[in-house]
This record gives sequence, C-alpha cells and structure tokens, in this order.
Amino acid sequence: MRPGDDPGTLSLVPLDLPPPPPPRQGKIYPFSPEFQLLQSAGGQVFLVERAPWFDTPEDRPWIEQRIAPWCTLRNDHLLPLVALAFWHDQAFRYYEHVPSWELAHLLRRSGNSIPASITAALVRDALLGAHAIHEARGADGAPLGLIHRHIRPLSILVGHDGVGRLFDYEPLERWELEGSPRPKGTFSMKNFHMIPPEQILAEPLTLRSDIYTCGAVLWALLAGRYPFLEHEYPLEGVRAILEGRLEAPSRWRPGVPARLEAVAMRAMALRPLDRYASAQAMADAVEAAQPPASRAEVAAWAQSLGVRGIGEPPFREEEQGPEVESEGGHPYRGGGAAGGRGASDPRSAPGLTRGRREVLAESPLGVAVVVGLGLVTAAAGLRACEAGPGEIKPGTPVDR
Repeated sequence: MRPGDDPGTLSLVPLDLPPPPPPRQGKIYPFSPEFQLLQSAGGQVFLVERAPWFDTPEDRPWIEQRIAPWCTLRNDHLLPLVALAFWHDQAFRYYEHVPSWELAHLLRRSGNSIPASITAALVRDALLGAHAIHEARGADGAPLGLIHRHIRPLSILVGHDGVGRLFDYEPLERWELEGSPRPKGTFSMKNFHMIPPEQILAEPLTLRSDIYTCGAVLWALLAGRYPFLEHEYPLEGVRAILEGRLEAPSRWRPGVPARLEAVAMRAMALRPLDRYASAQAMADAVEAAQPPASRAEVAAWAQSLGVRGIGEPPFREEEQGPEVESEGGHPYRGGGAAGGRGASDPRSAPGLTRGRREVLAESPLGVAVVVGLGLVTAAAGLRACEAGPGEIKPGTPVDR
C-alpha cells in the first residue's frame, strides 16, 4: 500500500511503506510492542516505531514541516529516519533497519557495569551523531538548526557492527527555540536527571544542551546510576540541577578513570558556556581521556550479553536476567514487563522514560510544585551569569 491511498495515512516521502498489522483493539494500536520489523512489497525492511506523541490531527501541518529535515540526515552514527506515517490516525516512525541492540537493554543485562573502553566508544559515537545533527545543512547550504535534545540510553542503539547510533528524533517546539517566560512541563519526576537546566527553566535550547545530555549519559555509564538520585525527593534533585550541585561519578563507583570523569563533569556544567563548544570537541576529549574500544570489541561485548536485537520478538522474563537496583531505587530499565520501551505504556513506565510528551501528566500537581520551587530566583541567577556576547546558534560551530 502506498501512503496516500488511505485517507488516514500520511507520509513525508513517496515510498511504498508496509502498514502495521491491524490493531488488535478496534482502531487503537497498542503501545507494546513499540518496535516492529516490517517488510515492503519490494523487499525493503523497516524498523517501525509507534509514536503516539505525534497523533494530534491538528498538528500534522506543523509535524510535516518540522520532521522533514530529520528525514534528510544520513551519517554512520545516526539511524536513518525514512518517513512518518499515519495509520488509523496514529503515528509511526519508519527507520531504515540496522540490526542493533538498545543500549538501555544492554545496561540492564550487564548490571549497569560497562568497561571504560566500551563506555568511551559508545559515548564517542553518540557525540559524533550529535555533531552530525548540529552541522546538518539543507539543499541551499543553510544550517538546519537541529538539536536532538533528549539523548539518553533509550535513544542510543548499539549496532551488530559495533557502532553506536542515535535515533528517536523529534522536532523542537517553538518555545524550545525562542524560550518561554515560565517553566514548561517537558519533564517528569522520572526523567529530570537527564535534562539540562536551561530546559527546566524553559530557556532556548542550543547545541550545548545536547552536550549536557551526552555528559549525563557518560556520567551514568561511569557511575552505574543516574545523576541527582542521591536526594530523597525528586524535587530536591531538580533544585540540585538548577544550582549546579553535581556529585562526581567516583563517589558511587570508585576506580572510575579520573580523566573520563572530568569530561563528564565539564559537559554537565551549569552554564552552557562552561561546557564543550561542540559535540566534536567533547568526542575528542573522550578519546583523549580513554582509548575507545574497537568496533569489533564493542560488538563482541554486546553479543556476549545475550540480549535480543531491537524489533525482534519481545523478551521473556526469564531471559532478561536479574533486576539490578542502583542505590536510590532507580535501575536502568529495559524492555518487557519491567518497563521502558516495550512496556504496556512507555509514558508511564518506571526508570528510563520518554522525553517531549512526558509532561507532568501523571501528577497534575507536579507543574505547580515545580513552579513553586523557587524557579524564578534560580532562573534569574542562571540568566544573570549567562549574560554575554551573543547567543549560541544551533548548527553553528562555537569557539570559546
């Protein structure tokens, strides 16, 4: 079937896309399994992801305009997005299929313990993917101004070829480009620990916002736990982010390579100007701090964990290994019934959760609580120290 034959189907490119199997419950597609491998009539295999945050019919013109540039990105460290399609008025992202594992699944199976050389290789690859996003240009040569803005283990794939790749692309909303006078509910009390302070404060996001989230991934891989989870209440963790009170990974896992730890700490600096100037600069710093494992070594490590690839049949509980709880009660979560991607509803799953559409819906009181936290004072302080010559434009190299 060609998208357009069905009034309920829209695609941004004229391809023969295989439709998902008919929904089991009337016209509502379930969230699980979130990923499927589908083959077109011409034999092409796609990795298809349910994308419920794009379902709103009135947003389709905006979605078509803003998602189209992401379909043009091609880089060895990015999973190529082919199209966004609607079936029964429900959105699906179609990616080229590259046999891979989700990093979040590998983390869980490994007990949140990854060799330093593997950590360096995966974070380096994620940074190279982020750099390709930031440097992307249109057909006219003008910068596209793209920012990933929620890089985390759930948005990183480890290919069977040993290459780390970013995916999970979403367009920025207007306020994320221009800022907003008040905080926005773009985070939940489950995923605040991976979000830069400027996003919490509803300030304009830049390429250095991605530097922060890559730093948070590096921090988490080194420490074996998320940052800011030592606080008894999530709200205290949010306050710690806004005040720049970041503990070193070595507090939680002695023996962490000191130079690699220093890279993570700089990447997660409170002031964007104190972070690395570009994703490429941070990737170079990671390589200098710790020689990365080769692609063959990364692939062998991932293969040894016995985790099924993305889009393959779902895990059975006995195949997933023991649940490894980090101190603070927040484990990395993989697929299956335990949560994360593949849970019955990824928006309500514990542990690693989704980004833009995961507003504080699970707790309507949450937005009021966050606003009442004293963000106005924190925002004023952060903005005061940010005053400087010009703004960092996404997609443009910046020298300190």
